[in-house]
Amino acid sequence: MSILSEIITKFKKLAKNIPDKRSQKHQTYTIEDIFLSAFAVFFVQSPSWLSFQRNMQKQRGKNNAKTLFDINKIPTDNHIRKVLDGVSVKETKVFFDYLHRLIIEKGIIEQYKHINNSLLVLLDGTYYHSSSKIHCSCCQTREDEEGNIHYYHSAITPIIAHPDKKSVLSLFPEVITNKDGNKKLFGFFIGQVLKATNGKANPKIVNELVIKQLENNT
Repeated sequence: MSILSEIITKFKKLAKNIPDKRSQKHQTYTIEDIFLSAFAVFFVQSPSWLSFQRNMQKQRGKNNAKTLFDINKIPTDNHIRKVLDGVSVKETKVFFDYLHRLIIEKGIIEQYKHINNSLLVLLDGTYYHSSSKIHCSCCQTREDEEGNIHYYHSAITPIIAHPDKKSVLSLFPEVITNKDGNKKLFGFFIGQVLKATNGKANPKIVNELVIKQLENNT
């Protein structure tokens, strides 16, 4: 069994355990097909891939979504977004935990080790909600030049990278809310570095580096 096939098989089992909040009449597509469809889009790195596969199914009676990702019925993009919007970030952690164990078991993590047998962990931030009207208690806020308040959600998305590789290894993202400050970021950074290095990083040195970085950004 290829690594991709192994991942898909495991993902189907994990997705099946995610609570499905849809009513019975709205479960035209299984929760497994929805998760695998979202995974497929990121895997092939083409936002229009599912649409192309649906057209292929209509014209030829077959599609690559089934043969490559074992997707039985391809959901629409809007349906995928609607369902996954109702899934909490914490509920997706099982997928990241599984992939993290897999890259260690398969020795893939060794290919990303660099200077002094270390791993390069990069941190980036992203927005996944922004509105001047719709907001919740967890929203962060910013004020523009005209004094208008904008509400947004953001997250830190860490990856393991290597200078000689085009692909990266994604780690579990951390959602930031308006109640969080440097203390949560501090704990998150340290935890991700120690996890990525399988506990081999020196905690004291990591602490000092993270503190210095946070102080420079405040």
